[in-house]
Amino acid sequence: MSAADVPPLDAFLLSHDHHGDDLDTVGRALPPTADIVLTTPAGIRKLGGSARGLAPESTTQLSAPGRPTIDVTAIPAATARPCAGRSSGP
Repeated sequence: MSAADVPPLDAFLLSHDHHGDDLDTVGRALPPTADIVLTTPAGIRKLGGSARGLAPESTTQLSAPGRPTIDVTAIPAATARPCAGRSSGP
């Protein structure tokens, strides 16, 4: 799939971009095409443009004429360590 195959984006949400598999080459072409880009404060340095950084526990609203308003809240998260075992699921 190429970036040209993706329909127009109203918003692009990038939770983090710390590793090569978080956002691949095709994915990196998408933020500039979106009306709104939300990421972490550190992500702004990588994405640039009109990206908005959300600090942990902060909330922003996405709104557009004729569409419902969406609240987006940044929550701190951590990847489970292999030694932690299963924390959820069957």
